[in-house]
Amino acid sequence: MIKGILIKLAICGTLIPVVFSSRKSIAIIDETSSIKVEQSAPLYLPKKEAVKAITLGYENFVSQLLWFSTLNYFGEKFISKESMPWFDHQCELVTDLNPRARHVFEFCGTLLSWIAKEPANANTILTKAIKSDPTYWRYYYLRGFNNWYFLEDLRAAKDDFSTASNLPEAPSFLVSLASRLMVKDGEEDNAIAFLKSSYVRTQDLNAKEAIAEKLNLAVIARDVRQFEEGIKKYKLKHGKAPVDLSVLESEGYIPILNNDPFGDSYQYDKEKGEVSSIQGGRGLSFNGKTANSKLLEK
Repeated sequence: MIKGILIKLAICGTLIPVVFSSRKSIAIIDETSSIKVEQSAPLYLPKKEAVKAITLGYENFVSQLLWFSTLNYFGEKFISKESMPWFDHQCELVTDLNPRARHVFEFCGTLLSWIAKEPANANTILTKAIKSDPTYWRYYYLRGFNNWYFLEDLRAAKDDFSTASNLPEAPSFLVSLASRLMVKDGEEDNAIAFLKSSYVRTQDLNAKEAIAEKLNLAVIARDVRQFEEGIKKYKLKHGKAPVDLSVLESEGYIPILNNDPFGDSYQYDKEKGEVSSIQGGRGLSFNGKTANSKLLEK
């Protein structure tokens, strides 16, 4: 035990100058091949191979020291754009040393997208996190949010949210997000199947009630799309709108005409060519804004 403590102290004595002295030369780093950044940021980015070489098996311990240094420095200079490459590098280094450091992955995955405006780099870190800990729902949620809000890749966001919703301790709102994105992508049938599966799997009564509501709305969204597609086809063939929805059914433009999930007849606006439900409107939808909307700035 004493030997272990001495080793830790030796590591501290070796690494503390590396970690806490951002403006001095570092003996373990090859200066000719290190990446240099602006003078307002630390002069050198330590190589993970060099750091690992002196950890003597105490990677987690060393990663904590490095992360403390990162937070200490970034707490003062996080607004500086020049420090972003260094921060990105530190995120990679610390998580290489300790791939189970959830707090580091989450912090890096959030700050790189929101502050550094580098959502692709943030997703690289989060993908790395998922590989090391694939059952942690928050990694998928954070990457899904980046895909939706910053990268506008709704399909990738949908996949991340749906995966996250199936993991232990995942909140029920992920089911709503995933199903709404499925409908947005024209996958109403998939949304319905997903919601049915989620309903069976969920034990919380409040969550079940919320999922049942989304399921009804997903059915309405599917029906509305089918009806309105039938209306467009009818117009192309006959040059006019159908008198009512029953005409579409009788001529085979839509499946069997049923009531909405609430037991009401669907409403048909002939002038607009639109269909809706009295209680459910036009069904489940996704109206989330993206970073390009500048909504947060407003």
